Order: sequence, then structure tokens, then C-alpha cells
Amino acid sequence: MKIETLYTNLADALNNELKFVDQDLGQLEYYENRPPVIFPCALIDLPQLNYSDVGEGVQLCDGVIEIRLALNIYTSASNISSQAHRADALQYFEIERKVNSIISKLEIVGCSPLSRLSAQTEKRNDSIRVRVLRYSFEFTDIGN
Repeated sequence: MKIETLYTNLADALNNELKFVDQDLGQLEYYENRPPVIFPCALIDLPQLNYSDVGEGVQLCDGVIEIRLALNIYTSASNISSQAHRADALQYFEIERKVNSIISKLEIVGCSPLSRLSAQTEKRNDSIRVRVLRYSFEFTDIGN
């Protein structure tokens, strides 16, 4: 399997649930007025790929794929917020559940199922809510 196959299949699977899916190139960090994304969005990166030789140009790869799930939060979930505002503010949990369901059911030829490792909230000083979802996977790289 080629690593770009993993990215393409994942992006295509998330496309129906999210308004914007792309590689993570710092879109949420390097902007002036507003980030160049449409919310909710997923930014995908492969921060860790570990290879081991099997022989004859074949390698086994185990890696981590990171998905930064971002939403622009317009309302508060505080105890003094109305139920409707609180539900709106907490919608990212529902979106995260749907995204995880899509990813956990994803079948990519030549790749193991993606297995969730962690989900963390990214601390930010703007109104963007970011959840960082990390998944492990394995595949065989036959070098072509």
C-alpha cells in the first residue's frame, strides 16, 4: 500500500461528515483574520511512521495518523447558558463520535484497521475548538 492511499481513503470517508478536509499544513496557526478552512474541518497528518525491513525491498510500517478536528465555537456551555446554547456549544462531541465511527469502520486494502489511541483537547487562545484524534495503523510497503 502507498501512504497516499491511506490519506485519500480517509479524506474521502470524512468528506460527507465535515465541510473541509485537508493535510495539516498549519492552517489553524498561521492566519491573519480567519483560518483558510471551513468549519467543521479535519486536518490530517502522519507525524510518526516506523519502518522495519522484511527483505527484498519490503518493509513493514506501523504508524500514527493524527486528525485535528476543528470547530468554531460561537456559544458557551456554562451553567448559566440555556439548554439550546449548551447543546450547540457541545456539538463537537457528537461530531467527534461520528468521525470516530467513520474511521473505525474504514476498510483500506493493504492496511490494518485504524485503532484509536487517544483524543485530546488542544489549548488555544482563540474561539476555535480543536480535538486531536490519534490512530495507529500498520501496512506493508512493497516499494513500488
